[in-house]
Amino acid sequence: MSLIDDDAAAAAVPGAMGALFGQLLMPLAEDMRAGGALPFPLAPDASCPSYYVRRRCSSMAPADFGSASCADPDELALRLAAHWESLGRDQLALLAGRFGMAARMAQGQQARVALAPEISPYVYAMF
Repeated sequence: MSLIDDDAAAAAVPGAMGALFGQLLMPLAEDMRAGGALPFPLAPDASCPSYYVRRRCSSMAPADFGSASCADPDELALRLAAHWESLGRDQLALLAGRFGMAARMAQGQQARVALAPEISPYVYAMF
């Protein structure tokens, strides 16, 4: 792949992520709100297991940041679809494939960055 191809691929990732949210998720959230449902819970729901459940361990270990479900974008899409279907969010489950494609794009971008032959000049701006 040439440098121009790399630049085009890198530029495509933020646009694809923006489209995922702007063209798919935001309209879906607006539809949910119009129907009286919240796209994201704002308070505990005692009837279902959720983020608000008190955890045994409240801090994360380094191993917690890696997930096998994110290693393969196709598997991620399947797991997302199954999770959303189990929650009754069928409209969201239908979009799982798009999340898998976005993950594949981001994964490819990460691989290109990891193979970059030089250190980015922007690294120095962080220090």
